[in-house]
Amino acid sequence: MHSSVSNTASIPRQKAIRREFSFAESLVGKLRPRSTLARYALGVAAVLVALALRILLTPLTGRGAPFITFFNATLLTSLLAGAGPAALCLALSLPIGVHFFVLPEGYSMYQAVSQALLYAADGALVIVMITLVRHWQDRAEAANRRLQKADEERERALLRTRETIDLAPDAYFLAGLDAHYTDVNQAACRLLGYDRDELVGMTIMDLIHPDDVPRLQTERQALLVPGTVLTGEWTLKRKDGSFVPCEVSANILGDGRWQAFVRDITERRRIARERAEAFGRELIAREQAEAANGRLRESEERFRLTIEEAPIGMALVALDGRFERVNNMLCEITGYPAQELVRLTFKDITHPDDLAMDVELARRLANGDIPRYQLEKRSIRKDGSIVCILLSASILRGPEGDARYYIVRVEDISARKRAEEALERALAARDDILGIVAHDLRNPLGVILMQASLLERSGPDPERRDQRPREMIIRSAKRMNRLIQDLLDVSLVEAGQLKVNPARTATRQLLCDAVEAEAALATASNLTLGLDVADDVPEVLGDHDRLMQVFVNLISNAIKFTPSGGRITVAALARTEDVRFSVADTGAGIAPEGLAHIFERFWQGKTHARRLGAGLGLPITRGIVLAHGGKIWAESTVGQGTILFFTIPLAPTAQSRPPERNDAGRRARRRVEPR
Repeated sequence: MHSSVSNTASIPRQKAIRREFSFAESLVGKLRPRSTLARYALGVAAVLVALALRILLTPLTGRGAPFITFFNATLLTSLLAGAGPAALCLALSLPIGVHFFVLPEGYSMYQAVSQALLYAADGALVIVMITLVRHWQDRAEAANRRLQKADEERERALLRTRETIDLAPDAYFLAGLDAHYTDVNQAACRLLGYDRDELVGMTIMDLIHPDDVPRLQTERQALLVPGTVLTGEWTLKRKDGSFVPCEVSANILGDGRWQAFVRDITERRRIARERAEAFGRELIAREQAEAANGRLRESEERFRLTIEEAPIGMALVALDGRFERVNNMLCEITGYPAQELVRLTFKDITHPDDLAMDVELARRLANGDIPRYQLEKRSIRKDGSIVCILLSASILRGPEGDARYYIVRVEDISARKRAEEALERALAARDDILGIVAHDLRNPLGVILMQASLLERSGPDPERRDQRPREMIIRSAKRMNRLIQDLLDVSLVEAGQLKVNPARTATRQLLCDAVEAEAALATASNLTLGLDVADDVPEVLGDHDRLMQVFVNLISNAIKFTPSGGRITVAALARTEDVRFSVADTGAGIAPEGLAHIFERFWQGKTHARRLGAGLGLPITRGIVLAHGGKIWAESTVGQGTILFFTIPLAPTAQSRPPERNDAGRRARRRVEPR
């Protein structure tokens, strides 16, 4: 690119040579006729002029050389009008020359024709030569025009390049083989403070910082590799002696000259330095913020633990009643996990009959009419059960005194309420219990008395007597003991005083023990008692004896209400937080209207005409399950059977995580076939 810039001086001389060479051609071109008719008219006119001229010269030259003027006419026509008009000129001049100048001299026809043919051959040769010359001339003119156009384009390109370099924002330096600058642009002059004439002739060594001299030789060796362009930061010396940091992109041209584009990076370095300083300040500020946030998080964590681990329920409630923040105890009281509770309002979990008073007191508290309030009310748990609570509320206000949040403290007073009501219930149940005792204890006592009288000795060999009466006495006594224990347990359940001692309990062994305990009774009733439990079912947190009491109650009930030949299945299924147990039978089932009452004391279905027990087993079972923190429910289809479900929490250990449910998993099945 820059070699072309230096050769711009030769362009005017080349153009002058081309103008002189084409002058004659352009003059001839101006004399040429433009239209076809004019060119052929020129050929005819040339013949007539040649004839007239020859006639006029005859007195001086005689009639010799009869075709001399016609030959000139053909030559001129060929030059000016082309081959076609020249051929016409030749064709017209042949008979005219023979008629006017050959035959009058006494030549024979044969001689006249011979001269005409010689003239025709000369004329044709002239026409061909002139045509070839004109063809070459046309090609030369076309080539000349193309060359001229290319030169003009090259000149314009060089001028644009020169202008681009001169006006470029980056400095440009071009050095010769001797390392002296041969060309620079305006930006280079502005960068270093020199005039162009001052920079041209200086060397690279005059401008670089002394510390960069050893580096220059190293980079020069690298630049000798063809196509290599090196970009780096250098320090250049200005005319006033100051130094300026620059980014230099340099390479060596094919002819050995060196060129470089230079950019002042003073501002860039300033910006980079300011950015680095700002980044450093930001890091310091970030570290300080992180430290402050750490202290704040620690403070918040202490506050959170204080709130969340409080022995009473606590909550931050928005003015529209939404729970903003709740602690663990409040979740336990309401039965909702925190993520569900914060989507509710206090109205959603308040008993409808207690809602109006709560809303009114909250309104008065927000308006500043009262500083705080305390209220006993009923709250609805997630499972639909009712819990009695003592609610204490105050208000959190902003700096301007505007109400922001309610601060709520909740205490579960259900136990206290149950204790207060345990005596209303004892008195109410007294008459029922007395009636049951009178009815259900009288018969076994009568049997005991009757069978005991039969044991009186009536002969010398009492050991040979039938042992069945003794067995009947034992069974009746056990039944009385069971009934009395049930009466005691149901009274404890209703009073909220039923005690359980939870411990890590092997689930599979628990079910095996329960099935073994009831196997004989199932066999005697011609029933199949089966066990469905996985080998790796996790342990539960339960009271083994109380859970055995639950299974005995449920299995014995199923045996009572399952006809001969039926089946009873005891099963366990591990879940995320608990184990779900079930006892299913193939009995007559329970009607929907009776299913809601099966956990009420003394209730019995109407499946049998006679009374089967006191109706206390399921209420006691429910109390034991609830005391473990579990749930119990029933499903039944009339004519197909009944299933009793209950859950017991898993033992809290990392190794006791419940397995994923897998229907294809290996399960142990136990059957007790009737004998």
